[in-house]
Amino acid sequence: MKKSISAIMTNCSTLVNSLNDPEIKAGVAPYGFTEERITEIIGQLLTTEELVLKQSKENKDMFVANENFFSAREVVDQDFKNDVKISELAFGSDADLIKIIPSYTDVYPYSDWYKTVTTFYNNLNTVTGALLKVSRFNLTADIIASRISAVKSLDSLYRVRINESGEAQVATEQRDKSIEDLLLACREIKEIAKIAFGKNSQVLEKMGILVRR
Repeated sequence: MKKSISAIMTNCSTLVNSLNDPEIKAGVAPYGFTEERITEIIGQLLTTEELVLKQSKENKDMFVANENFFSAREVVDQDFKNDVKISELAFGSDADLIKIIPSYTDVYPYSDWYKTVTTFYNNLNTVTGALLKVSRFNLTADIIASRISAVKSLDSLYRVRINESGEAQVATEQRDKSIEDLLLACREIKEIAKIAFGKNSQVLEKMGILVRR
């Protein structure tokens, strides 16, 4: 089973920060772990920790954006389907008006759905006789205007959702690359520590390195 990000970062933090210990620092120094290199690795750890936090935030923002979009779409879509049914009732056998009623109300993907819905409401406003007939069932010009406004608001939420999804993806890629590089550095530290301290289990355990007894 793969370790969680939290477990990986905890282990790396213990290992990397142990390099500040004078005894450990002196022990690994002969193997190329200079002050400069240790400072670089600590900086790598701090950068990775920041990227982990950033990815978590971006992921939460994406979740909120998804929730906002799908909740709003459910309302708008239900209104749309109800209005289509009202139009079917209002238009009766009027062949010219029946043409503006969508053949399907369950439309995917979103871009097609958006086009279908906006075209439908625009036609109710512009096609001769349509508004008059649906108004009999209280689907008035004001209500149609509010429907169009709701669709535009939904589209704004869709844009936010797409943007947040993209940012979350980039943040995840940056985090994963940084963790990969940090793990490589940690593997090097572990191997050198085993060479430097041999079977000194006390020092190795202080570094978070498992010692088999």
